[in-house]
Amino acid sequence: MAVPAAFNRLRRFDWGLLTATVFLLLVGLAAIASLSLNAPEPDLTTLIRQLIFAGLGLLGLFVISTVNYRFFQSAGWLIYGTGLLLLLGVLLFGTTIHGTRAWFLLFDQTFQPVELVKVFLIIVLAKIFSERFDPTRPWRALGVTGLVVAPAVILVFLQPDVGSVLVLVGLWFGLLALARVPMRFLFGLALIAALVAVAAWFVVLQDFQRERILTFFDPSRDPLGIGYNLRQSQVAVGSGQLFGRGLGLGPQSQLDFLPVQETDFLFAVIAEELGFVGSALVFTLYGFLFWRLFRIVRGTTDDFAAFVSGGVIILLFVQVGVNIGMNIGLLPVAGLPLPLMSYGGSSLISTLLLIGVVESIAIRSRRERVGDRVGAPAA
Repeated sequence: MAVPAAFNRLRRFDWGLLTATVFLLLVGLAAIASLSLNAPEPDLTTLIRQLIFAGLGLLGLFVISTVNYRFFQSAGWLIYGTGLLLLLGVLLFGTTIHGTRAWFLLFDQTFQPVELVKVFLIIVLAKIFSERFDPTRPWRALGVTGLVVAPAVILVFLQPDVGSVLVLVGLWFGLLALARVPMRFLFGLALIAALVAVAAWFVVLQDFQRERILTFFDPSRDPLGIGYNLRQSQVAVGSGQLFGRGLGLGPQSQLDFLPVQETDFLFAVIAEELGFVGSALVFTLYGFLFWRLFRIVRGTTDDFAAFVSGGVIILLFVQVGVNIGMNIGLLPVAGLPLPLMSYGGSSLISTLLLIGVVESIAIRSRRERVGDRVGAPAA
């Protein structure tokens, strides 16, 4: 009796990757729920919305996993062009929050298109590197991909969203390194980027953006603003010690000393309430997630699939590193969410859709390996 195609697809699913994803979601939901545990009148709106976002994202993950990932390769330019139109649209018609015009307001919900553009950029760069990259002409790769990345970087910078600009540039550099562009070219590119950054400091950056960077080196410059955020986050992380204060019992988070707890500083909430043990659990789950992603990269023989999976690793690694780094005071406050854990539909759903693309790669890579073993062509 023939086994249904859907059952075969589920058998080839990378359940380790999905398990790590779900556990990170659960830890994030527990941390968000804890923020209202001891309130006289608990407001569960944020938790309920995050549950809805998680449900929609997981549904999208399973749907995307059923689509052959090569479809995204063939539609790469159309997908990326749609992303650029969204970025242009948000500059013209978007909503401004905290001085940044980066959101659309839809049915009383905000949507941040740059989160989708991160996904689209991975797809189009993977398409270019897998189809047109010539290792004997690295400058051409730098030029072509630079022209592709530049419009997105400029549009995001105009919002202005410096944190997302750094993520987009980091994705570009990471995929260039994955394509084995010689290091001397990358160093030259980094030098050019440094010169552009110096020029931007004096010509482009607004006063509040310069102040944010300066406050990182000297938090006392703005003790009630950005400096306050950094200090309170460090106090929260340090006060957790080994086992933490307990869910819903962290004074920094429960008494609202810690700012934007459910988004930028959710890791500080976890460190305060669950201590070193809880923080170690988060690192372990991310480590397992990255290990499963590396296995998928190594298990595919398709260049496009390898670049997409590698791009997902780079994107998640940069965002995890920057978010936790700013929570413990090692990096400036960049306004980047903690992937799969921080509150926010745009980031969470986009990340789950990316994991769905990787699951599509894992399913079809395993199908091809099985086909090779039995001597049959892959379906």
